[in-house]
Amino acid sequence: MPDAVVEKDPNSATLTIDGVAVTVPKGTLIVEAAKQVGIEIPVFCYHHKLDPVGACRLCLVEISPGPPRAQTACTTPVADGMTVKVTSAMAVKARADILEFELVNHPLDCPVCDKGGECPLQDFTYRHGYPVSRVLDARLHFAKPLPISPTIALDRERCVLCYRCTRYYDEIAWEQELTVAQRGVESFIATQFDEPLQSVFSGNIIDLCPVGALTSRVWRFQSRPWDMRHTASVCSKCSVGCNVNLWERRGELMRVTSRENDEIDDGWICDRGRFDYADVNDERRLSTPLVKGVGTSWERAIRALGDGIKGRGSKLGISLPQDLSNEEAFLFKRLLDGPLSGARVKMHGRTALPPPAGEQLRIADLDQLKAIVVVASDLREESTLTVTPACCMCAPRPVKPRRRWASCTATRRSRPGRSASSTATGGGRRPTWPARWPSSPRRPAPG
Repeated sequence: MPDAVVEKDPNSATLTIDGVAVTVPKGTLIVEAAKQVGIEIPVFCYHHKLDPVGACRLCLVEISPGPPRAQTACTTPVADGMTVKVTSAMAVKARADILEFELVNHPLDCPVCDKGGECPLQDFTYRHGYPVSRVLDARLHFAKPLPISPTIALDRERCVLCYRCTRYYDEIAWEQELTVAQRGVESFIATQFDEPLQSVFSGNIIDLCPVGALTSRVWRFQSRPWDMRHTASVCSKCSVGCNVNLWERRGELMRVTSRENDEIDDGWICDRGRFDYADVNDERRLSTPLVKGVGTSWERAIRALGDGIKGRGSKLGISLPQDLSNEEAFLFKRLLDGPLSGARVKMHGRTALPPPAGEQLRIADLDQLKAIVVVASDLREESTLTVTPACCMCAPRPVKPRRRWASCTATRRSRPGRSASSTATGGGRRPTWPARWPSSPRRPAPG
């Protein structure tokens, strides 16, 4: 019996990377295709959440058919029948040369750098670089560290000009607070007009930076990554539930970093969730239950609570939400029929949304909506970084207030009366729009 003919998917491409065949959708970049077969292609400027720019040239590979030179894997899409050589002599030498150029002015201060132990430049130099540098010229020096916000420090000597931070502000945060000053070898990252960063999502550039150029002033010189343990968790600073990693050392919370979840936060967290954790380590924080001011175990505390409310149901009040599950409602009924008999119960039904309102929309679906109406909410304070750009994309050009910019996107206050008159309010600094609108699927074309 002849073998069945398998039709090829017209939307996919099959290529070979270092002798390993892989089939991926058309349009996939070579660097992403290599990840699927476990082949490492070093990158600095490339990030899967940002548009590719090919600035660092570290991802050079040999591609055939093609010109007889190394090409960037982060900007080249796959093609059917393509052959990619990552470990050829040409590609290996090209990447080693780029790493040598990166280290010409980069200080070799890994023992005192906060990025040490989780630094891609450090790892790539060991795996792909030369063991000895041929450059002995004097290095460029800048004033360091430069505080660019109350929580972020900039070390310009360590910067490799990958432009991740500036692209993040342009493409993701929709702010214009970071720029590249000067030209050529004297280029460096700077804030607009030397003003401190104002964005409440500025801390994400610390995670994006592939070297120790942007570091946390809150965590500065506190610990090493290998001395800490991290635990996957959920941020408790608001109701969004952004995914985070909690890093602790000897029972003390040392830092908070983002944990990617495209369904919730798209991999970005706000500065409140990232830096506002001092209260967790506060010595005044209770670590054990108290009964009459004396520490005790949880079992004794719960027993004391039960003894205190037993037989006093008529003097108690219970407030229950409307969205209780059947099991939770059953347990409360047992309490009301037993120890809490006679207690007054209040259900907060008027403040709960009807079930369809909470089931039809996800945060991940906001980018697909044609119109978004925001009522009685401060997007900057209450929502993830995904929400505000999604609201702005519904209009040809985002409209933001001139005042109260630092704390809100827009507010509307209604005045009581027969004819409800309303006024728009605002405050703070005026928004600064980028001079150009980069081609990005996350941003609409100018009006």
